[in-house]
Amino acid sequence: MLYSSRVKLAALLNMAENQLGELDNIGINETGQRLDEKQLYDMAVDQLPDIKALDYRSKVAERDIKIAKSYYYPSLSLSAGLGSNYSKIGIQGTYWSQMRNNVGKSISLNLSIPIFNHLQVYNNVRLAKLDLETAKFQKEIQKNVLRSATSNAVFNLQNASNMITQLRSQNENFAESFRIAKVVFELGNSNSVIFLTAKNKFDNSQIQLVVKQYEWLLQKYINDYYAGSLNL
Repeated sequence: MLYSSRVKLAALLNMAENQLGELDNIGINETGQRLDEKQLYDMAVDQLPDIKALDYRSKVAERDIKIAKSYYYPSLSLSAGLGSNYSKIGIQGTYWSQMRNNVGKSISLNLSIPIFNHLQVYNNVRLAKLDLETAKFQKEIQKNVLRSATSNAVFNLQNASNMITQLRSQNENFAESFRIAKVVFELGNSNSVIFLTAKNKFDNSQIQLVVKQYEWLLQKYINDYYAGSLNL
């Protein structure tokens, strides 16, 4: 069964079976300490870029409100200018002397008092506030989705861990039953049906255990992703 599985895997990878090398132990330690629902959710809120993006959107919306409100108030601006000119027609002097002699300077102070744009500013402020409320609402929706996802991730990981414990116990029982059936069969005190039945139960329990271990590994990766510690 192992060889046939290796051949199928090699075919999927478009390579020879002997190029696969030996399979490493997947290193499952389902009894290790894991995060609970609240811990995983809190870490996900701090780590996931989607939540951070919504935080930045809220900050931008708050800034836009302040900018929109600023147009309610008068504004004072100061400006200054410096210039010169040069002509080669009917004017004596070199280029640089003309530039020095024709220097012009200016300075202005402007006061702008908003009178007729009050309604426009009011609408802009309302739109900016609406953007802020939308950003906050979307963040709460995303956090609720995240809370549900992290809760399911913790539950699925724990459930897979419990199933592995049960399957290991079951596998040990089937292994012992198969060992006894093999001894009895080799002594000639049993038939092939009983022997093969015990062997099939043992083989199936091993397959179920391996499948559940890989399911546990997948759930662990999901938990690590939400915790910001995924390292494949």
